Amino acid sequence: MQLGLIELASAMGTFSDETVKAEATNGSFESTLQDGWMTAEVMSNYLRIMAGDMTEAEMAALGLSDASIKGFVKQAKAAEEAATKVRTFSQLVDTAAEALGSGWSETIEILLVTSRRQLNYLLESMTY
Repeated sequence: MQLGLIELASAMGTFSDETVKAEATNGSFESTLQDGWMTAEVMSNYLRIMAGDMTEAEMAALGLSDASIKGFVKQAKAAEEAATKVRTFSQLVDTAAEALGSGWSETIEILLVTSRRQLNYLLESMTY
């Protein structure tokens, strides 16, 4: 992610004589952030690229080279697969347990709310 942000910021021209040079960020990424090279626009564009919300033409318009664009597209696809696909048995068990847990909690909530309403109705009818 850091290298992608640096590459994008460099292509967008946020590195200048007043700010840190792109090469200097490799040594101490965090300490260079205070120099202001990573703007909200850089981060927003990076997130759009990683989400697949930016076309290759839009990336080229930001100043990215063809090789950089191909790298970003590959990285975005890998990130999406890692976030959405189950690859191991333990991930499958965790996903199933989470789905079952939320399903059961909804069912129990419905039963308790329904039972409480029925109990309240029964008590109200007994008092009249």
